[in-house]
Amino acid sequence: MKTIKQISLWFFALMAITSVTNGVWAADFTDGTLFYKILSATEVAVCPENGSSPYYNAGNEPAGNITIPATVINGGTTYNVTEIGEMAFYYCSSLTSVTLPGSVTTIGERAFVGCYALPSIMISSGVTAIGRHAFFGCTALTAITVDPGNTAYASEDGVLYNKAKTTLIRYPQGKTGTSFSIPSGVTAIDNLAFSGCQSLISVTLPEGLTTIGAEVFENCIALTSITIPASVTTIEYLAFAYCTALTSIIIPASVTTIDDYAFAYCTALTSLTVNWTTAAAIPAINPNVFDNVTLTLSVPTGTKSLYEGKAVWQGFNIVERVVFSLTPPTVNMVAAGATQPIAVTSVAAWTASSDQPWLTLSPANGTGNGVIQVTAEANAGIVRTATVTVTSGSLTQTVTVTQAGEMLIPDFIALDQTDITLPVGSSMQLNATVYPETGKVSRKVSWYSIDKSVATVSRSGIVTGISEGVTSILAVTDVGERRTQCRVRVVSDVYVNPVGEALRVYAFEGQLHISLPEAQTVRIYNVSGALVKELPLPAGEMSHPLPTGFYIVQLGTRVKKVIVK
Repeated sequence: MKTIKQISLWFFALMAITSVTNGVWAADFTDGTLFYKILSATEVAVCPENGSSPYYNAGNEPAGNITIPATVINGGTTYNVTEIGEMAFYYCSSLTSVTLPGSVTTIGERAFVGCYALPSIMISSGVTAIGRHAFFGCTALTAITVDPGNTAYASEDGVLYNKAKTTLIRYPQGKTGTSFSIPSGVTAIDNLAFSGCQSLISVTLPEGLTTIGAEVFENCIALTSITIPASVTTIEYLAFAYCTALTSIIIPASVTTIDDYAFAYCTALTSLTVNWTTAAAIPAINPNVFDNVTLTLSVPTGTKSLYEGKAVWQGFNIVERVVFSLTPPTVNMVAAGATQPIAVTSVAAWTASSDQPWLTLSPANGTGNGVIQVTAEANAGIVRTATVTVTSGSLTQTVTVTQAGEMLIPDFIALDQTDITLPVGSSMQLNATVYPETGKVSRKVSWYSIDKSVATVSRSGIVTGISEGVTSILAVTDVGERRTQCRVRVVSDVYVNPVGEALRVYAFEGQLHISLPEAQTVRIYNVSGALVKELPLPAGEMSHPLPTGFYIVQLGTRVKKVIVK
């Protein structure tokens, strides 16, 4: 437990904001609602009644809806109102709205501190300067809007920025959203920009951000998630103090400065990951940075002793983590061959290898960070892949390399027959066509029988009936595994005209199947000789259902006995 003093840093921060400076003016006159300080013969500033606490006598604080005039008359002289002075509305807790005239050019430091009831404010077009902490403690403030004609400031979604939107000045303390992404292009966050925003759970910081200002996220008690980008170099005083829900954080190696109390009283913070790998790179950090915090510190491999020698880390549980990775995870190569790099991030020795002879690596070993040049030979075949494996001690990382090929993968494959019937012992040739029919496409086809006990198929696509039944013959391209199939029925009782005519008679699955070379009458008799059916049939193939039994089929002078099952 890091405990230096059990004194509220929040109290100190508040005191720093509200302490009196010589910039607080006492009023020269009042118009009955507001108080004014004469700045010149023609200009005045709105200011508090008194130059020191109490800043207003009882009952004199501005309240309700206030419209600040562009001009005010005193003693016969007309003055332009050009400034909202320092602490002008200090703790005017009943102020519900304020309208600024275009004549105002300056909003002083702490001008609206503690205006608890103020829900929104419009920054007029003429304002060119806004002092520090101007809207701190405005817990009801949900939007700060800037006139589009203003040349110094801008707003987006109620958030105040400089005109170029490179600096985020203030996120309204009463805004109710639970997450916020700071726009890209923002490189700095002003002091106290998010301080006291107690609804925020997650904030995304943009790449390019260099500074997290003092007290920026102080007292964001719901904040659980924030990632510090690798562009950040400075984390200032009290930046994350009192973020009591923050459980873990990663500080990139780019950070060179962490100021006092930056993470003080982050009581839920149990995991901190840092990335400095040399003693010189580790910033000089005061132990109060982690005041009242107990955590596990994760450091790069081989650096534990460097951190143990720094006072700020003493008392923490320091563990080393392995830093070992490959980038990118996949590499794509053209068919003609190419060389591409793989970046190795490591703090130890490593070796690299490829599982394919067409891919070479240089170098194949190294120590620490390095780059492997991966070279693929020209590929006249089809697309191919290889795995590059890099090992460091017991750790292994891989990269998949894919190389295009000159040979195209087929779109699809088709057969000249999709349904055939064979008698047992007979054969038929199937022919496959690979598409597209033109171009450099692999056309090699492999043949497979689903049930070799019914029918087999040769390497060239010749199908042979083995036994009665049904199966399928598959044709599959060797490249791309495009496939199609043909249904094969094998029957044992088939009449085939010996002179080779296209005449076949067989029974299968409760049907009498007949193939005729020409039209003729077919007569079907039962085993007793009684005529069952007389069918005048055209040429071609057809089927007719019959009950189970034995039949005699007469086709002209030909007779065939069939069994219907």
